[in-house]
Amino acid sequence: MINAKQKKAVTKASFFRSLSEDTTMHPFSIPLEVLERSPLPISVCDAEGTILTCNKAFCDLTGYDREELINKSWVAITPPEYLEKEIRHAYELIATGTPQRIEKEYLRKDGTRVPVELVIHRHFQPLTKTYLDFTFIINIEHLRKVTDNMLDVITETTPQGVITYLSSSVQQILGYSPGELVGNSVFDLVHPEDLRRVYFAFLSFISGNAPAKIEFRYRHSNGNYLWVETVANLLFNQDNLISGAVMSSRDVTQRKELEKTMACLKQINLVGEVAVGLGHEIRNPLTTVYGFLQLMQKDEYLSHYRDRLNLMLEELDKANSIIKKFLFLAKDKALNLRLQNLNNIIRSACPLIRTTAEQLGLGLNIELGSIPDLLLDESEIIMLLKNLSLNGLQAMSPGGILSINTYPENSSVVLAISDQGTGIPDDVMDKIGTPFFTTRENGTGLGMALCYRVAARHNASIQFKTGPGGTTVLVNFGT
Repeated sequence: MINAKQKKAVTKASFFRSLSEDTTMHPFSIPLEVLERSPLPISVCDAEGTILTCNKAFCDLTGYDREELINKSWVAITPPEYLEKEIRHAYELIATGTPQRIEKEYLRKDGTRVPVELVIHRHFQPLTKTYLDFTFIINIEHLRKVTDNMLDVITETTPQGVITYLSSSVQQILGYSPGELVGNSVFDLVHPEDLRRVYFAFLSFISGNAPAKIEFRYRHSNGNYLWVETVANLLFNQDNLISGAVMSSRDVTQRKELEKTMACLKQINLVGEVAVGLGHEIRNPLTTVYGFLQLMQKDEYLSHYRDRLNLMLEELDKANSIIKKFLFLAKDKALNLRLQNLNNIIRSACPLIRTTAEQLGLGLNIELGSIPDLLLDESEIIMLLKNLSLNGLQAMSPGGILSINTYPENSSVVLAISDQGTGIPDDVMDKIGTPFFTTRENGTGLGMALCYRVAARHNASIQFKTGPGGTTVLVNFGT
């Protein structure tokens, strides 16, 4: 049993204060021409704080030309309220030789301010016997803009997994504001079935055995789970000790659904290939047996066996229905596509669906939007409708209502079939569409496989939205 971490008070996120290890080395080991090409702003001062040289990135940051900065004191471009703190850090640097990190602002030439963080180093030049102060600068404002506009969610945590920073993209991906999650454990919203795997992967990673990436399910603010792919990097403090982790996570739910669909279609194709080879061979002897049973039904000498004969004919009808489904799964079945409206097909299939609903004590609600015509095979779409509707009806108790809706969305047409059942369990959801998988005692496990086949043949996709209040199946037809 893994206990979620208790909410802790956290300090200001340090992601923007984290530099790679090479930025803490003595800067004179790097040729000045290399520093000049660096995208990181760098300045060099003498012991009095006079700027001796700087690179182009520093000039761009402050808005001054290099000639204007040379021989200018760093005091001249520092707001007065930061001077006392920066001088204190300078004395600390001289006394200990330890690189100092300073959050401050620079005064730009145009009078505006830019928030930065400095990392200052002291280096002794034997030839001139001078101390030189190398200042590496991180533009915090720019870095925040970069992370806040990324599609991936950037997360920083402590070594215990407590969230100290989240990029604003978490709102778009997971529906939470950063403030709702900062201070909580990163494991709190992981799917229970993935929690143990994620927890031990994090422990291994934070110990220095970093995994390349990991995929798991994370809870959205609406209660549903999304698949995310997370890549992590370790953070180190100035003593080169692990101080936490920074992770980049992206939503891969659609990719996982596509992989699942492709896996189902692969299995369906295999079943179809078997069906082509065996379907007709089985059907021929069944047809012969069926004919003889019909003749025996008419024989008066066998009238006292009529009930048994009817039962055998019914069972043969069931077997023949299964064989038809097998043959439908064959890839080479011809499509009879015709430009028509999906709403008209739904209206023609609704009387049968409504009758089934009434027999089960259920209701049917139909709302058809204004949608364009599509190239459709009517018989296959009716089969899709019947299978999806029957699944929804069988998922509900008497009194429930099945809803069938159509509407345009972007450049596609959506068919939505919703029930008011108890939702689909996660272990069942992962197997939906797999041939012969069924949760019903008398089911064949071919209904959803047929639906996936119909969708694939019409260049459509099938998605599920499920929860305790019911399930909605979305069939998305491209126009």
